Amino acid sequence: MAPADASINEATGSRAAAPFQLRHVQSGRCLDGSVSQGIRLNTCNDNGYQAWR
Repeated sequence: MAPADASINEATGSRAAAPFQLRHVQSGRCLDGSVSQGIRLNTCNDNGYQAWR
Protein backbone atom coordinates (compact mmCIF):
# COMPACT_ATOMS: atom_id res chain seq x y z
CA MET A 1 0.00 0.00 0.00
CA ALA A 2 1.33 3.44 -0.94
CA PRO A 3 1.90 6.01 1.84
CA ALA A 4 -0.77 8.68 2.27
CA ASP A 5 -0.10 11.96 0.48
CA ALA A 6 0.00 14.70 3.16
CA SER A 7 -1.09 17.33 0.62
CA ILE A 8 -4.51 15.68 0.14
CA ASN A 9 -7.36 16.56 2.51
CA GLU A 10 -8.91 13.20 3.34
CA ALA A 11 -12.27 14.75 4.24
CA THR A 12 -12.76 16.52 0.90
CA GLY A 13 -10.29 14.70 -1.36
CA SER A 14 -8.89 18.06 -2.49
CA ARG A 15 -5.19 18.76 -2.91
CA ALA A 16 -3.57 21.62 -0.98
CA ALA A 17 -1.97 24.33 -3.10
CA ALA A 18 1.80 24.62 -2.84
CA PRO A 19 2.98 27.92 -1.33
CA PHE A 20 4.50 30.44 -3.73
CA GLN A 21 6.03 33.94 -3.69
CA LEU A 22 4.52 36.97 -5.42
CA ARG A 23 7.35 39.10 -6.84
CA HIS A 24 6.98 42.69 -8.11
CA VAL A 25 8.24 42.80 -11.71
CA GLN A 26 9.99 46.19 -11.53
CA SER A 27 11.44 46.18 -8.01
CA GLY A 28 12.09 42.43 -7.68
CA ARG A 29 10.73 42.61 -4.12
CA CYS A 30 8.20 40.12 -2.72
CA LEU A 31 4.74 40.63 -1.28
CA ASP A 32 5.13 40.20 2.47
CA GLY A 33 2.33 40.17 5.01
CA SER A 34 2.09 39.97 8.77
CA VAL A 35 -0.41 40.97 11.44
CA SER A 36 1.85 43.63 12.95
CA GLN A 37 3.27 45.11 9.71
CA GLY A 38 0.39 44.54 7.27
CA ILE A 39 0.92 43.85 3.56
CA ARG A 40 3.97 45.41 1.92
CA LEU A 41 6.83 44.77 -0.53
CA ASN A 42 9.97 43.51 1.15
CA THR A 43 13.28 41.89 0.22
CA CYS A 44 12.57 38.30 -0.89
CA ASN A 45 13.47 35.58 1.58
CA ASP A 46 12.09 32.18 2.57
CA ASN A 47 10.05 33.21 5.60
CA GLY A 48 6.44 32.18 6.07
CA TYR A 49 5.18 35.76 5.66
CA GLN A 50 5.96 35.52 1.93
CA ALA A 51 4.40 32.08 1.39
CA TRP A 52 1.07 32.56 -0.38
CA ARG A 53 -1.46 29.91 -1.43
